[in-house]
Amino acid sequence: PPGNYWKLHHAPLNANKTFQVVFEARKGAGNSSGGFSLDDINISETECPHIWQIRDFEKVLNNAKFGTWMYSPLYYSSEGYRFQAGLIVFQNYLSIYVRLVSGEYDDQLQWPCPWRQITFQMLDQNPHIQKR
Repeated sequence: PPGNYWKLHHAPLNANKTFQVVFEARKGAGNSSGGFSLDDINISETECPHIWQIRDFEKVLNNAKFGTWMYSPLYYSSEGYRFQAGLIVFQNYLSIYVRLVSGEYDDQLQWPCPWRQITFQMLDQNPHIQKR
């Protein structure tokens, strides 16, 4: 059922030359006189293997006390490092951190683990475009 939040989906394209992306809408049995619309399509070369989706974030932000921490689920990188994102709320801003956490493969990994990179992408999911 439709929700009050975005549903993110990753589809690998593996294209090595110019291409087009075609979207198709399907309705159950019967004819439709309506249409469909797409909003905020993002085609990116970056795969996002881990998604921390915080529902009703504006409400969470407005109700959080100064210095409140929120934590993502625990994730594993493709190399086997276990990590977690943390978000701390302040009056006029928030900060996001990543911490390494003990994991199942620690005895097989290189420590310290230099030259690793993590990319964050924050998406405002407010359904009203004027409020994003």
